[in-house]
Amino acid sequence: MSLKSDLPPQRSGSPLHWSGDVYDDLGVALLVAALILVGFLFKDYGITHDEAVQNEYGKMILSYYTSFFQDTSALEYLDLFHYGGFFDLLAAILNEVSPLGVFETRHLLGGVLGVVGLAGAWRTGRLLGGARAGILALILLALTPPFWGHMFNNPKDAPFASAMLWTTYYLCRLVHESPTASRSARIGFGVALGIAMGIRAGALLMLFYLGLGLGLRLLGLYIRMHSFSVVWRESWVMLRSLAMPLAIAYVVMGIFWPWSYQGLLNPLLALLGFSSLGINVETLMNGRMYSADHLPATYIPGYLADTLPEIVLMGICAGAVLFLLWLKERRHGVAMPAGTMNLFLTALAGLFPLFLFVLMRPTAYN
Repeated sequence: MSLKSDLPPQRSGSPLHWSGDVYDDLGVALLVAALILVGFLFKDYGITHDEAVQNEYGKMILSYYTSFFQDTSALEYLDLFHYGGFFDLLAAILNEVSPLGVFETRHLLGGVLGVVGLAGAWRTGRLLGGARAGILALILLALTPPFWGHMFNNPKDAPFASAMLWTTYYLCRLVHESPTASRSARIGFGVALGIAMGIRAGALLMLFYLGLGLGLRLLGLYIRMHSFSVVWRESWVMLRSLAMPLAIAYVVMGIFWPWSYQGLLNPLLALLGFSSLGINVETLMNGRMYSADHLPATYIPGYLADTLPEIVLMGICAGAVLFLLWLKERRHGVAMPAGTMNLFLTALAGLFPLFLFVLMRPTAYN
């Protein structure tokens, strides 16, 4: 699939149509530059407190396969069997042949996967707002310190962020192209979702976003056609087209998370278990220490407000203002902008977890 197919339609003769190729070249150049920086910097990052046990977990998953499923230690190791081992299994395989040290190899792998995440942000921004928006998304994420720093030595959260960026991109395409989404959109969604679920069970939320997006498409169809039979036929086509991506997602998840298929509901049980995880850890907020399982509702929104670059926060505020202005203009018959569903799904993927935290206040720290 070409990059041009991601772009929203442009008016004939628009200068953006000519400059899109320039921005695409710039995006590739920035990703190559990021990879070069990773090559220079990956040895400068220390070992974090999770990495030692995560490294053991990866070796156990590898042993699970090389022993032809006889070594089941990965299915009961600490609490890590509740997490997928995508990163750790890849690192364990690489460490079999890598001339670098164990943790240097892990940090290099993390840096490369972080650049993959930057590419996902670029493609998603490009899909939402065109070539220039894609470049802006890439640059802003690359200049966000928590993302750039964590991608080297955070073996769960940083790879998960990269996987979720790509899952969001393919989610938007899948819903936008429904009921007969392209093969690339369906395969891409299945692989990206499977990898994300093969890291953290929280990726299951993507199925909720998918169902909501497709449901809204069907609702819009009914409002236009006033025919239940048409909606039924369309929904049946949608369901058939989802069989392949969901099957791919399950297989990919299972490869990297052996515990997930030991019981049909294991991924859901893992997701629900994290909301009440009993961890005796304290975390700092506004100069006061709080227990990780008794945090204020404002903890994660406040954490993001403190750690995100000011320009990103300004962009979020500007987007909210523009949305409110659009709602006001809707009363005067202003049409819904092109790509609204993609914007909605992306905003949902970003904001719904925050809403869940404020509502449920699950265990969280750092």
